[in-house]
Amino acid sequence: MTLIVGVRCSDGVVLGADGAATYGNVYEHTIQQSTKKLRTISGSLVVGVSGSVGLSQFILAAVEKVWHQVKADSRNTPEQLRVALSSEIRKYLLPELSVAAEAAKLLGSAAHSSAMCSALVAMPKYAQSQDGYLFEFDHQGSSEEKINDGSFVAIGSGQGTADPFLAFLRKVFWKDTQPSIVDGIFATVWTLCHTIETSPGGVSFPIQIITLRNEVNRGFVATELSQEQVEEHRESTGDAERMLLEWRRQQRDKTPPPGEGPPEYTPKS
Repeated sequence: MTLIVGVRCSDGVVLGADGAATYGNVYEHTIQQSTKKLRTISGSLVVGVSGSVGLSQFILAAVEKVWHQVKADSRNTPEQLRVALSSEIRKYLLPELSVAAEAAKLLGSAAHSSAMCSALVAMPKYAQSQDGYLFEFDHQGSSEEKINDGSFVAIGSGQGTADPFLAFLRKVFWKDTQPSIVDGIFATVWTLCHTIETSPGGVSFPIQIITLRNEVNRGFVATELSQEQVEEHRESTGDAERMLLEWRRQQRDKTPPPGEGPPEYTPKS
């Protein structure tokens, strides 16, 4: 059970994940413990995988292999990177899907769960660019690049709750523009908190946040926020919720009792 959120920003990429790892088998979950679901590669690449730990390890190895092959060549287009990554990832995913299909004949549809996974990859662009690539890979290794008109994505069991909330935040905060890294962190933390607090289970604190941005004289650098920094952003989301509550109270105070008519309208100067 997982929620991983990605936001492509004007000055980089933000990835965030919940911290719950569920142990057990396809029929019975035994315990839940904290874990980190985002990994960095070579200090400038961020990968988050929703699925079994074993498949996560395979996908990390596949992404790292492709990255070391292409990182020195700024001529690679997004399409070339996606094809290379998809091809390598499928080497691991497709055999797992085939085995799961055979196992399902004996164990039922639950056997498919061990082969189902998806991934988000935040990858640097060429040196003069400020933003980065954000790719999504599904359980078959098919890919999609997140671009300006679709700058956020969520994967994992919490996606059903996270997607509508992210769409709401995008409408309010960056409807006609790309978010900044600060906006992306705020939206990611708020979405993770909202999903964890309203989910029936499977996703949990602590929250992990990693940013990827092009820094002066250093190139693209992946930086993980400390838990103290994450807590500061959680406090900001709490402030936003309290401001909404105060606005609602003000609106309620303006509403007249039934039968007394609408409040007097005063034009704005």
